[in-house]
Amino acid sequence: MSDMNGNNPLWDAISAKQDNIFRLLYNCATISDPHVGGDLLCTAAERNDPVVMQELLKHGLNVDSSNRHGQRPLQVALAKNHVEMAKLLILYGAKTADWNGSEGGLKEKEMHDQMCCEFKETEVTSWEMKAMEPCCARVNIFKGHPIVNNQELETGRLIKLPSSLKELKRIAGEKFKINAANATIVNEEGAELDSIEVIRDNDKLFIL
Repeated sequence: MSDMNGNNPLWDAISAKQDNIFRLLYNCATISDPHVGGDLLCTAAERNDPVVMQELLKHGLNVDSSNRHGQRPLQVALAKNHVEMAKLLILYGAKTADWNGSEGGLKEKEMHDQMCCEFKETEVTSWEMKAMEPCCARVNIFKGHPIVNNQELETGRLIKLPSSLKELKRIAGEKFKINAANATIVNEEGAELDSIEVIRDNDKLFIL
């Protein structure tokens, strides 16, 4: 269900950076609709909204997801001539395979190739640089499981988010004076994290 501006609850939640609400709504929506992620990403590309796009991608949505019309975010961005948005998508690994052979598809492919050449010769914009620097974010790390009584948890540590889970475990090991090389990292809901990209600024992480 969308409002008069075409926004649905998922869009409102991600726009407001209400992460827990977004995760809950998204997980429920994907059970019955496989195109939820693609629809959101393509909408962000069409509206040329890099902030929402980065929020979606940080939640682990596939940058090459197709919407219900079979379009991918990069195709939408190029069709709308949103060059900066297309650059951002390429930074996140958007692929250009399977372009259709129509006149419009070939035109978009030509625009993409030209843009890639220009992109290599130009400086990255400030928000693109931010997308490549997860260390700008800060997180709270704790030793113990989030489900247990809070009184049993050690005092947390506020750290800058490193660029990899391996480095995060190394830092946690130093802070808590443990061998965390083989530790498991979970979020507040107890879900195991297997990628640094899904971790957000001010997240609470638990070392098991």
